[in-house]
Amino acid sequence: MSTLNNETVAKLNEALTKLIGAYEDLQNENHSLGNDFKNLKKEKEELLQKVKNLENNINVLNNTDEEKSTSMNSMLGKIESLLGNKSNSNINSNNVVEKITVLDKKTSNENENFDESIIKINQESENKIDLNRMTSLLNGFK
Repeated sequence: MSTLNNETVAKLNEALTKLIGAYEDLQNENHSLGNDFKNLKKEKEELLQKVKNLENNINVLNNTDEEKSTSMNSMLGKIESLLGNKSNSNINSNNVVEKITVLDKKTSNENENFDESIIKINQESENKIDLNRMTSLLNGFK
């Protein structure tokens, strides 16, 4: 009987060793998954921060566009009031708006073209506009 007990103990010992090995493997895998989870959580937070930064950039760009639009409307109002103060001018205000819109796109890199465009607006009108007054008014918006 002792041989039978020895075989049983040996088999139980072997099974226990395999069970302990499997348990250790599961613990290692669990630890690895925990690290993966922490890394994914960190990546998620970084991505959310990037999204927040991009949203802030969009808001800044939208505010800048609104400020430009407000500035353009103010410029247009002052130009129209200048034109209204002169006798009936034949400059079409839509034409002025189109030219100012074009100018706004060019002024960031081409300030020289701005003054040339003012001269062109002046040449298109039948009544002469006080160019110095117009230029000083528009220079206030650069």
